[in-house]
Amino acid sequence: MITVVDLAGWVASLDAVVELIGGRFRRVEPRRRVGTYLRGLLAGLERKNGWTLAEHAGAADLLDQGPGALHRAGVPDEVGFATKPRLGTAMLARAHAAGLLTSTSSVTADEAYWQNPTVRGWLADREIPFVLATRNDDVLTSPDRHRRQAKVLATIAGARDPDT
Repeated sequence: MITVVDLAGWVASLDAVVELIGGRFRRVEPRRRVGTYLRGLLAGLERKNGWTLAEHAGAADLLDQGPGALHRAGVPDEVGFATKPRLGTAMLARAHAAGLLTSTSSVTADEAYWQNPTVRGWLADREIPFVLATRNDDVLTSPDRHRRQAKVLATIAGARDPDT
């Protein structure tokens, strides 16, 4: 069976959706990225998450190049540059200073934070319990002081899928 696709009609429809969504953004930079983001969602990527979509859109390379690349891309200077762990730690510090984050609280976050020893140290120094996601091939210290890959510890703990 052959499927005929009206490519021009499809592109025009996608452009209409991009225009509709783009109009919701006040700043021009996110408006420009809407089409690329949507095309990334529709692309045949194996995994679709914020990072893979950024890679597909070329934004990951921009972020990896640091503040100079942001300036060259037209991002206003007042926006500034900060990594995800740096932004997260700043948010935690504000919550902690306001008394909203204490040793009776807890923090959960993705592997971008686990990979950053500053975030883990900041939480540990303040005795704030935390659960940070990790990649399954990261090596962790178990309660018996042995170092094992996270997927091995997950299997020992009885996780249903050791690859998660």
